[in-house]
Amino acid sequence: MRLRNARRSNIEIGEFYHRPGELDARVHDEDLRRVNRWSPRRFALLIHGWGVRVEAQAKSYGRLLDQIARLDGDVASSLLTVSWPSKDFYRPALGVAAHAAMALQEKLCDSALPFERARELIIIGHSMGCRVALELAKLLKQNRFRPEIRLFLMAPAVPVPLMGPGAALHEAAVRSERSVVYFSMTDQAFLVPFQVVESWAGPGQGLFPEAVGLRGRPERDVWTERCNMTGYLHGSYWKSDVVAAHIVRDFRRHEVRALPVRPA
Repeated sequence: MRLRNARRSNIEIGEFYHRPGELDARVHDEDLRRVNRWSPRRFALLIHGWGVRVEAQAKSYGRLLDQIARLDGDVASSLLTVSWPSKDFYRPALGVAAHAAMALQEKLCDSALPFERARELIIIGHSMGCRVALELAKLLKQNRFRPEIRLFLMAPAVPVPLMGPGAALHEAAVRSERSVVYFSMTDQAFLVPFQVVESWAGPGQGLFPEAVGLRGRPERDVWTERCNMTGYLHGSYWKSDVVAAHIVRDFRRHEVRALPVRPA
């Protein structure tokens, strides 16, 4: 159950206590109208990671939004924050992440909403939220609604084997027009704890798989940009002026293809 004093996210998926197969996305109409007026051809989603209590989501989002607002208030106000039920044990949360992406995809493809008119969809994820982002990008590339997708992935809690050629999430990255991955070798969350739980949680990933967020691997033919955030810990990205500047710069492009994108 959501707390009465918790900040409402712009898009809410399911209930905080849930059954994954029954997840649905709710978009708050007044937020969507506000964003659509500012940039009707571009929408941006900001997705939190695993284990974030609903009452803590506003604090996580707020730190990054504050950094963005210092550079450009219009950009900060145009981001749609996404709340998904991540407060669960790690293994079931992986399944919830995939179902959350499906719920988002259904909402983005709803003909009653203005998303289908968008030329661009920018997806900003953190930790396991990057898995939601990649799953969503994969689904949208298979759908009639196919905007240019631009990914900003902060500390992806995604095993490297899932990003290799032929793997589950490889196409989601390589078929996106831009994919920026932020990583840090000082992120202690991606040492022993991540490798142990992923060995237990996911088949086909090998023993003790490395997280993409540790070294930004695979190093070639997946990402359009790799950003080594030396000294960052797992939560440092939420208050990063570097990430904020990259997002603002991307928003300020005058034309969709003003920045280099992946060759066709």
